[in-house]
Amino acid sequence: LYTPVLLLANRIANSSGMVGQNLRIHPCVLVAGFFPEALSGWRTVSQSYGIDFRERGFVLESTTVPPGIGALSTPFWGRELMKVMGEWRKVSSIGVMVNDSDSVGRVLPLFPFPYGLPKLGMEALVFYRLGKRDVGAALEGTIEACRILLEGGAEKVCTGIARMPWVRGPKDLEELERLRAKSTDFIWSAYHPQGTCRMGPDPKQGVVDSYGKCHDLENLYVADASIFPECVKVNPQISIMAFAARCADHLWEEWG
Repeated sequence: LYTPVLLLANRIANSSGMVGQNLRIHPCVLVAGFFPEALSGWRTVSQSYGIDFRERGFVLESTTVPPGIGALSTPFWGRELMKVMGEWRKVSSIGVMVNDSDSVGRVLPLFPFPYGLPKLGMEALVFYRLGKRDVGAALEGTIEACRILLEGGAEKVCTGIARMPWVRGPKDLEELERLRAKSTDFIWSAYHPQGTCRMGPDPKQGVVDSYGKCHDLENLYVADASIFPECVKVNPQISIMAFAARCADHLWEEWG
């Protein structure tokens, strides 16, 4: 997010007009299964497992969510929220990670700092629009996650969908499948921002080349997730490390 802010604030590397464009964020929905016994998920639920539905536009990943974040990820308020959080030790959850397809955003530097507050540093102004295809993928992923948790022994599943927050069995699943969900029905979170300084061989369409070198400046390189030309379909850590290593090897060959 802050790589394009840095470039735009200094008015460099943007002859293509692509700096800050093409933002992808892996929109996510948390699906939480409530089991009969306390699981203490931070001890028992591995976050290294996932189920690949990339051809359908999403990936399911096991995850453990601490209560503070869990409270923000459920469509409840007041006493109902307190009751849900009181049972949080019984939760095993699945994150539905959507691969941005028809959703897109952009990042701009925020100047001047709003509300007359002192400017402590560069601030990012983020715009993002969820597309219908990605909302549909989120619903499909939520249905699959509910099915998995129920078959695994969950007594009830919190869907993260305000219009139908609970699924307790097959009939509820059938009703969820008939739901015509809108983007505003979900409790969203977002991860892995990427794509805002995308690479490409054409200086008119990309900010950097395949080594991360800016087309506009001879000695400026970018080596983070902002250079991805499209949304990667999985967690991006390995891809970031691979491109950073490629950039470092290129710099060594050029300057070492």
